[in-house]
Amino acid sequence: MFSRKKIRSQSGITMLEIMIVVVLIGVLSSMAAPRFLNFISRMKARGDAANNASYLRSARSMAITNGVPSGVWFDNSNNQVVVFSDDDDNGIYTAGGDSIITGPVDMSGNTVIEGCTFSNNCVVFDTDGSTGSSGTVTLGNCMDTTQTYTINILASTGKVKMTVE
Repeated sequence: MFSRKKIRSQSGITMLEIMIVVVLIGVLSSMAAPRFLNFISRMKARGDAANNASYLRSARSMAITNGVPSGVWFDNSNNQVVVFSDDDDNGIYTAGGDSIITGPVDMSGNTVIEGCTFSNNCVVFDTDGSTGSSGTVTLGNCMDTTQTYTINILASTGKVKMTVE
């Protein structure tokens, strides 16, 4: 009469379903990758700007603590920064005449020194923490030209402040 066959429920996934998931992951990844790379570039530039602000604050602290003017020189041509002790007390970085404290430090490949309003691209802090004049240091991001970091230095107090534009 009736034969009894066990009907099994089929479990698992087919090859077609796996291929659809792989293709979807590939499409989503290809859309996210450029934004992620841009994010990485912005974070490296932000890190460089924060490091430069720290170099300036450190030079100010060393000038006050050691009683010797200290400063930071921004080398536009080599995209480097040098923290130094102004041993010859001439208000600028002199290779061989001043003691190098840190550097030369290279910027990451994404960050460029766009400008420095201080004479000779050099910020020197006096022993009371002040500078001879107020000014700015501007850093840019090669990968994202809309992003600029400005480090402001106030002459009377030597206060260092970084802003993102």
